[in-house]
Amino acid sequence: MKILIVVALCLLAGCAARTPLAELEEEALMTGDWSAVEKHKKMDRRMNRVQLEPPCPHGHTLTCHTKGVREECGCVSPLDRTR
Repeated sequence: MKILIVVALCLLAGCAARTPLAELEEEALMTGDWSAVEKHKKMDRRMNRVQLEPPCPHGHTLTCHTKGVREECGCVSPLDRTR
C-alpha cells in the first residue's frame, strides 16, 4: 500500500512540474529561444488536448507547414489563394 502511495505522489509531482504555456511564452519573448514553447505545443498535440478558443478568427483556416524539424502554423483567409 505504501508503494502505491509513493507511486501516486510521484505521478502527481510529475504532472504538476509542467510549466504553463504563458510562462514559457513570456520567457521566450525575453530570451528569443522559442524551443520550449514549440515543445510544449507539440506535446499538447500528441496528447490531443482540446483548445478552448479557436486559434484563428472566424472564417480563417489554420494551416501548418513543416520546415525541417520545426513546424510553423498560421491563419489563412479563404480569400488567399496559393498560386
